[in-house]
Amino acid sequence: MAVTPEEYKQHLRNNIITMEMLEECLYSCNKRAKNCRDKARAYRRNTKYDYSGKYTDMKEEHYKRKEILLSLLEPICIHKVVKRFIHRVRVYEGDPEYEMLKHEDVIYYGEEWESDGEDYEKEGKTIQFKVTRKNGETVLYFLYYETLDGSFHSPILQEEISEKYGNLEVIEIENFETYGEDIEDLLSVQFCDKVINLIQTKNFTLVEDREAS
Repeated sequence: MAVTPEEYKQHLRNNIITMEMLEECLYSCNKRAKNCRDKARAYRRNTKYDYSGKYTDMKEEHYKRKEILLSLLEPICIHKVVKRFIHRVRVYEGDPEYEMLKHEDVIYYGEEWESDGEDYEKEGKTIQFKVTRKNGETVLYFLYYETLDGSFHSPILQEEISEKYGNLEVIEIENFETYGEDIEDLLSVQFCDKVINLIQTKNFTLVEDREAS
């Protein structure tokens, strides 16, 4: 992992947090969370070893660290991301859409057993269905923060916008990709935790310039 600069250690001993320190801690926690996210995804595809839960928990811990660090900043706007996708749906006979579906819109036809009573095998009937494609979308909202040389996002719910952040402009952006980072290039978790502990004492000075005087 990256060697913690001596001036960072000195600032910490003097209860000082510089914006440069804050930015590097945010970057470290954020990228470590992304690393854990990617490992959890990889393990979910592994039928023999599934440690996805372990890495999901670690991811959430890094995000908790990130939120405490972000508490020293004010968001400058809200980013709205619309994720559009196509998914498969079943349309059953009896549904008005069933007869309206054109043959070219149907991926395949099928049927399933529909039970009318407690005896699944003796009571019931088969019901026909068609599988088609439909468009869908998911809308996500993020508080957007800027630091000296970087920027960070923090997810929020739509209802929180009017309740807590009605003064912030909502800007729709293209979906953004997020990536992890080699931990050798990141500040240590131990140092980030020391900064977080100092924040929680509320006994610190935040120096907004690049260098503490």
